[in-house]
Amino acid sequence: MVARQALKLGLNAGQIICHGLPIRPSFSAPKRLSKHALRDKLNLDTSASTVMIVGGGEGMGKLEEIASALAQE
Repeated sequence: MVARQALKLGLNAGQIICHGLPIRPSFSAPKRLSKHALRDKLNLDTSASTVMIVGGGEGMGKLEEIASALAQE
């Protein structure tokens, strides 16, 4: 998907190297709801900062410590 976008933007195939993990297309789909509407739909505080922490199949470490550190900011 990204390679196709790069080609459409004028890069040639020799400039593109595909690597990494593929993602589900819906993760990069255009947003259909505003941030406020989405927060409202998910019952999140619409005036608070929101952080989404994600990890892979191998995990990403100590999530509780990461969340605590982020809360200090």
